[in-house]
Amino acid sequence: MRSSFQHFMMALMVLTSMAMVHGQPVPVEGTEMVPNEHGGQFPREIIWESDGSKMVLIPHGTFTMGLSQTRGGSGAEEPEREVYLPSFYIDKYEVSNRKYSRYVEKASAQRPRPTGNPTLTHPDHPVCGVTWDSALSYARWTGRELPTEAMWEKAARGPNNNLFTTGNSAPSMERVVYGRGSFGETVPVDKPTSDVSGYGVYHMGGNVSEWVSDWYEREYYKGAPTDNPKGPETGMSKVYRGASFLSTEEQVRVTRRMAALRTQIRDELGFRTVWVPATPREVAQNTPPPPP
Repeated sequence: MRSSFQHFMMALMVLTSMAMVHGQPVPVEGTEMVPNEHGGQFPREIIWESDGSKMVLIPHGTFTMGLSQTRGGSGAEEPEREVYLPSFYIDKYEVSNRKYSRYVEKASAQRPRPTGNPTLTHPDHPVCGVTWDSALSYARWTGRELPTEAMWEKAARGPNNNLFTTGNSAPSMERVVYGRGSFGETVPVDKPTSDVSGYGVYHMGGNVSEWVSDWYEREYYKGAPTDNPKGPETGMSKVYRGASFLSTEEQVRVTRRMAALRTQIRDELGFRTVWVPATPREVAQNTPPPPP
């Protein structure tokens, strides 16, 4: 019998062999092992060796997605509903300028194009000024994906289904990076902050907003599936989530939905990535038998 840890490492090797990069995700030394939906365990944190990203496990299960208008949400955020997601990993920090620059050099990709604010290009600050397609290309270059809306919201709300990363009351500008104006600064992606979700993910309440994978449809929640929803099949605009250094207090709640054309470039818009580990059954199906 293989141990759950062996199953996890097999999953890492199988999925990584499908990626176009060298390196593989490995557990952070000393990290806690968490039971998963397959009867095994996943490490709480991993490091993706290809680009050095640290990722946090978001455990499988249901969470409350959306916010009714009676509780302060917009029409696009309702109805509130219980949504199930399988286990997945999400970047602990937003993708930085340093990481994105390395990708540009190695993949001959398009450089980000923030407009007019030189403070946004600091190496350890979040990359911004990238299109949705550029964000997706980076994610897939590393062997990962952009999060779905549901993944992003669950990671931001934490295990207590908070409306803000800091709790259920709107945070001050001292606690979360917002309200700084068009010439305000972002902060390093790993800067110690109060803007940490209950799952340990940084700066989902502010700093920069983040592209997600879904097409935008205002009424989507009204008929959306409740089992791992992935958004409409097509649309005109892509969803982005989270407040930014430009946002007002009214825009900081993590249920808020926003949209932009996939070709748009904005100073306040960056991204992070996710990875869904294979199940033991998928590993068995994709692992060649040992040599005789």
